Amino acid sequence: MTDVKPSKIESTQLCLLLCLLALGTNFFLSISVVGDTHLLFGASFAFIGIMVLPFMYALPIAFSVLISFLFAETGLPQIVIFLAEFAALAYLRQRNIFILMASLLFWISLGVPSLWALLSVDTYFIADSSLILTLQIALNGILNAAIAATIVACLPNEWIFSRASSQHRLSTNIFTICASTLVLPLLILSFVFIYQGIHLATQSKIDDLTNRAKLLDNVTTNFINSHQNVISRIAEVISAGGNQEKYQELMIESQANFPTFFNITQVAKDGALGFFAPTKYNALIANIPKDYKNIKDRYYFEKAKESLQDVVSDTFLSRGIVIAPMIAIASPVVDDGEFNGIVYGALNLFGISSFEDQIKDISDQKVIVITDQNHQIVFSNQAEQYKTLELLKVQELRSKVISELPLMTMRGSAYIYSKTSTINGWQVYVIDPVESISTSIKNQFILVSVGLLVVLSIFLVFAYKLSNKITQPLTALLKDEEEFSTDELYADHTSREISDMAKKLKRTSYLMRNFESRLKLQVEEKTEQLEQLNLQLAAQAREDGLTGLYNRSGFNELAINAIKTSYRTAQTFSVVLVDIDHFKNINDTYGHLLGDECLVEFSAMMQNHCKRDTDIIGRYGGEEFIIFLSGTDVQAQHNIINDIHQKTRFISVNDNDSGKSVGFTVSIGVCTVLSPVNLELSELINIADDELYRCKRSGRDRVSISTVGD
Repeated sequence: MTDVKPSKIESTQLCLLLCLLALGTNFFLSISVVGDTHLLFGASFAFIGIMVLPFMYALPIAFSVLISFLFAETGLPQIVIFLAEFAALAYLRQRNIFILMASLLFWISLGVPSLWALLSVDTYFIADSSLILTLQIALNGILNAAIAATIVACLPNEWIFSRASSQHRLSTNIFTICASTLVLPLLILSFVFIYQGIHLATQSKIDDLTNRAKLLDNVTTNFINSHQNVISRIAEVISAGGNQEKYQELMIESQANFPTFFNITQVAKDGALGFFAPTKYNALIANIPKDYKNIKDRYYFEKAKESLQDVVSDTFLSRGIVIAPMIAIASPVVDDGEFNGIVYGALNLFGISSFEDQIKDISDQKVIVITDQNHQIVFSNQAEQYKTLELLKVQELRSKVISELPLMTMRGSAYIYSKTSTINGWQVYVIDPVESISTSIKNQFILVSVGLLVVLSIFLVFAYKLSNKITQPLTALLKDEEEFSTDELYADHTSREISDMAKKLKRTSYLMRNFESRLKLQVEEKTEQLEQLNLQLAAQAREDGLTGLYNRSGFNELAINAIKTSYRTAQTFSVVLVDIDHFKNINDTYGHLLGDECLVEFSAMMQNHCKRDTDIIGRYGGEEFIIFLSGTDVQAQHNIINDIHQKTRFISVNDNDSGKSVGFTVSIGVCTVLSPVNLELSELINIADDELYRCKRSGRDRVSISTVGD
């Protein structure tokens, strides 16, 4: 090919065309992939200018791209990186490095680290956003290089005015076409995959939070309504002029059925406090200051008096007998259309365990916050972090990367959230750390980027090899032109080379598939063996090898969780220490093998008595055993313990050497918890151990029980 010497007019015309295409593409053909960030394709025309025009004519195209960046409010870090990319690709192109290879080299060695560092300095970006945006811009740059290479490969030679692009070997041209046609669709599919994955992830997150917020709204509304109905019913009975004892009994019964009310109070029309349920508060009312015996200044009293309708107050701190954060649910007592006082129930915000149980499935590792109309916190499942009565300060946030999701900042951290309003004006928040979605997007970008880099490398190597293979027969014929001078010989030689290459590729593909299949089977077999081994090891780590009971660590693990559950559900439970009396004498007299038989027989007997799913039995060491029993019936627990004590006396193990039957007794120390107390497993064991030693000191073969709690 002879050198093309274009006129300045031709170069200028092509330069202007590429400038207009760069501007128009960036203005009208940007595509959103992640949030508010867009793929911009104008830079591909600047890269075309590098490939087909002298450098001085390619510069105006780069400035056109910069102008479009400024109008699109592109950040300074992206502008700086584009200028660096343009300069690097122009330099490498002058050294006959393929534009796509040059782009990959730039982004791997300089572009990604530099842009990530620049974006990380900007406090606008939330966690992981800088890396996500960096990878998107890098992939966008490689895609622009692939578009440029594909377009130039399709251009007629008379349009290529750059010496660097006009003088190439046939193998180089074949490599360029192969690489462009392979890489460009791959990059496009990668962005489609990223878009679909991120869109599905964000939409799933939105739907999840929205549904949880709606469910929480319904639970909150139903919770308030159920308590409001109780107060309304009492007010109706009083308004109907019923017997005083009747409505007082109703108040007492209602408070007992709805213990979330720490009291239900009847108030006179002048605001003076009347009858309390539970009745224990009636004796205490005389001891509080006079000002606290009247609530006419309270909002819920004034509102009920004014509107003659039920009122649910905002959160406030109670006064008088009990000082705690509360919500008042008030209902007016109306006599012949005239206000005659109120009945109100005080919801104790420190004791709404029934509400916590109802939202347990809704929360599922999410932060739940409910505020009143004044943005004071009514309830949160993270009570230590979001304290009742505290003012919740929320500031909305917008991120370029995850703009589809509602974001907010709170106490210096970013969160995804969904918010609904209840019928009484409360705000219900379901909150999740922003990392729950940004980390997923970041990992998806990293996965695609690394996978794409590997596949691109393979494709480029393949294209290079293929181009050499295709041109190798022609090169050989050109070197031996006199020997192979006929068309027939030329065709035969070319066909044979391509056929040989196809056979080798087919053989290689077969070997790879065969190797992959064998490797997959080996991996599956090894994985299955490891899983079985792990299961065996896990069982051995928790079980006692002799008795089959839980060992100390296994028992502790299960008992700690069971105690937490019992505290949460307010169930009674017992921790029982059992010790075989004079077991050392059995071992010394009859040997350790018979002693082991005694342990096995005793373990089997205990398992026969403790068959419930909630019963936990462990061997705590030597001849000492430990049992955890729970349930609402304390006497049933004690009956099981006494049965074990009695049935032990009937255990008999035969000694083959002496022909004797060996029996034994046990001493049992019990710690029974009647109500939630702030005691851990180790403390409960210490109490049971004290009772066990009390048995030992009292002559053994007995049961000693200590109770804690109300």
